[in-house]
Amino acid sequence: MVEAGARLWRLHGTLSRRIPYCRQYLVDTFPCGPDGRLIGARR
Repeated sequence: MVEAGARLWRLHGTLSRRIPYCRQYLVDTFPCGPDGRLIGARR
């Protein structure tokens, strides 16, 4: 479970660098700013 979470976290980092905004399903888990950067996880 932890490995999957870390993988998802890295995937999100890759996506947020490529996409100028965060997709809704990512925002739900990894809140992002308007520039697509990771602000922090809710949990």
